[in-house]
Amino acid sequence: KEKLATRTPQQAPRSGAGQTQNSRSKQVVHRVKQGEGLWTIARLYGVKTQQLAQWNDLSANASLKTGQTLSIWPTP
Repeated sequence: KEKLATRTPQQAPRSGAGQTQNSRSKQVVHRVKQGEGLWTIARLYGVKTQQLAQWNDLSANASLKTGQTLSIWPTP
């Protein structure tokens, strides 16, 4: 099995205005399904596309590959 690294919310990058690192819940690891993009995944977890891209060292218009994993800190 593939072992995925995890981060605590304090290690998550700062989010947008008015939110702090401590307002984040636990990290979720999302495995990309066929046809999914950053916008779709961000909407699924209630985060901004820019945040999702930044957390995963991607550009905002990055193409995702099926099976790729993304780290997400959903809003509580």
